[in-house]
Amino acid sequence: MKFWDWFVSKFFAGENLQDKTTMANLYVFKCLTYVVLASCVVWMLNVLDIFIVDKAIVNRGVIISLVTYAAEMLFCCIFGMSRNWMKYVVMGFLISEVTVLGATVTYHTLLLSLLPLLNSVMYTSKKMTVYTYIMLVISNTIIVFAGYYYGVCDANMVLLTCNTLSDYIAEDGTFILNEVNKNPVYTLSMYYVFPRSIIIALFYPVGNSIINIISMARKQADEMEQMADVDLMTGVYNKSKYLRMVTDGFNNEEQVAVIFWDTNNLKLINDTLGHEKGDIMITAICECIKSISDGEDASPIFRVGGDEFIMVIREGNENIVKGKLDEFDRKMREKTLEVGLGLSASVGYACGSGDMIKSVIKQADSMMYKEKKIFHAKMDEKSDDN
Repeated sequence: MKFWDWFVSKFFAGENLQDKTTMANLYVFKCLTYVVLASCVVWMLNVLDIFIVDKAIVNRGVIISLVTYAAEMLFCCIFGMSRNWMKYVVMGFLISEVTVLGATVTYHTLLLSLLPLLNSVMYTSKKMTVYTYIMLVISNTIIVFAGYYYGVCDANMVLLTCNTLSDYIAEDGTFILNEVNKNPVYTLSMYYVFPRSIIIALFYPVGNSIINIISMARKQADEMEQMADVDLMTGVYNKSKYLRMVTDGFNNEEQVAVIFWDTNNLKLINDTLGHEKGDIMITAICECIKSISDGEDASPIFRVGGDEFIMVIREGNENIVKGKLDEFDRKMREKTLEVGLGLSASVGYACGSGDMIKSVIKQADSMMYKEKKIFHAKMDEKSDDN
């Protein structure tokens, strides 16, 4: 396990190892490595005469297997594991290895053909499963015919022993079997390639069912994760998501802009008109903020308190911020007429490096607080005049 981790870090250090397809590609490559190692073990046991297979046959199979593996290693190191089409390549190489072993030692590796089909389920893609099945049918055809002529002799394929043992035993106990396969193309196709393809096909709906189950589970997990990160009343990110993003989400950004909003007069609205109206005020202001967002990736919005919101703008600067705040003021005037409440919010902003995001937020908070003090001073003046 440690060796595999070292191997991945050495040759695929630049890959996104959290990507689903990349992870599946690496796992298929790992299975292929095990297949190659197994073929080497068979070769060693055969050299030591523990296995009694013809050495020339095994030597040829192991050499082809190692050459195929080296080709895949080179190909993957050049192009990496993250490209979307790479899954077809690594699966093709795995099926090639299975084909080489199957053609070499024939009936000993019959179940090995199921390994690629089971691996294809990891991609949770029906298209990938169909591709794998088609490739396995081709592989199965090659295994049967190459094994018949060049692999370890399968007596059933040569002599067509398709009946029970009693049909080949004479009354005196003599074994009667002297007719060799007269039409190998037809018999191998109909009695071996076709039945084996049918058997493999039986696993296809099982694989699709597993794909559906995994996809549903992943969708539910994503929905639950999203619900855990989203403020239910406003639909923007909550404080929990904000704390994680501030720690990890913007470190690689060269420039960010932060806008900090604090709703004005919320306590007054709650006390005089009720909390329901207060919630309408918060929701209305949040809708105005969302209307100036460039999307969750470019400018995520967070509800960091009952009436406080923060927007972080990637690659943001002061000109961008001022443009967005002008648009925000226009939206607020429209929304005020729509909801029939005096909507107002104190706003602060700041710009800086993403790795200093906490300092930038603090500056925006400080500016917002000054705006808040000015707003309250004006409200106090109006109260005194009345």
